[in-house]
Amino acid sequence: MIGFEISFKEEKIIAADTGSTFLIFTRVKVNDRDELDLSVTGSSYNFDFRSVWGQWNLKEGDKFEIRVVETEEATEPIKRHSKEKSKKSALEAKLLSFKNLQKKLLEKGLIDVENE
Repeated sequence: MIGFEISFKEEKIIAADTGSTFLIFTRVKVNDRDELDLSVTGSSYNFDFRSVWGQWNLKEGDKFEIRVVETEEATEPIKRHSKEKSKKSALEAKLLSFKNLQKKLLEKGLIDVENE
């Protein structure tokens, strides 16, 4: 199978999964937050599971290497989430987001009754 060999800070992983493998670079600059991150994840074709090989906060001067490789085996993910657990986590995240938005709307007087 084909995959990604990532070398960073004396770590070397081979990320390859049956389905999709993702290398995601994220830049966040909001208020006092200014971050660069690299996430290496994957999922099965039917999204039965999601694999996580790692997430790193990048700093100025960091060096890493990404190579496309043919491999028989991938590095074991540090986490593997099942579809059911992912659904529950997604619902929990939505509920937290709702509660935070509800609190802000209450504070600004844009709504006057809190749902129980």
